[in-house]
Amino acid sequence: RNWLAGIEQYVIDPEREYEKICKNLNGAIFKIGPSSQTYINVFDIREESIEENRGYLSTKIQKLLGFFGLIFGELQEDEKAFIEEKIIETYKRKGITFDDKSLYKEPEKNKIQIKPIFKETEQMPILSDFYEVLEEDEKAKKYAMQIQPFITGSLNFFNNHTNIEVENKLIIADIYELG
Repeated sequence: RNWLAGIEQYVIDPEREYEKICKNLNGAIFKIGPSSQTYINVFDIREESIEENRGYLSTKIQKLLGFFGLIFGELQEDEKAFIEEKIIETYKRKGITFDDKSLYKEPEKNKIQIKPIFKETEQMPILSDFYEVLEEDEKAKKYAMQIQPFITGSLNFFNNHTNIEVENKLIIADIYELG
């Protein structure tokens, strides 16, 4: 009913109960697991993600601190500040700063661009970019070691650019393989 009313739906499906209805409604299925071929990049910044009076990167950093809190465990304030510094450096290496204009593509030479075009997922950092930043700092080695399974190990499906349609009105997260 909510889908028919045009309300966006995000469903976490641990038992694969929603796959058929998702296909019938032209929704997007995002399978999370070792054999998955669908990915959502945790470092993606989407144009519609801006919050009132906050910049894109500021908003994303807060969400990433929550994500890394799940991986690293309860972080003290000094640890959060340290991780935030490394996140900022990771985005900076991709040309993304606190200036929201840095999230828009440069117009091609000799082409008129009416409306700014937001960067695509391939222009965003991924977990391995963050890992590289951590590896360069001796004080960050313990964090790098903790995210290594997400880079080269059994959880490496988190280390990819987004390849599903995240603008869909119905998104099913199939977590069956996570156990």
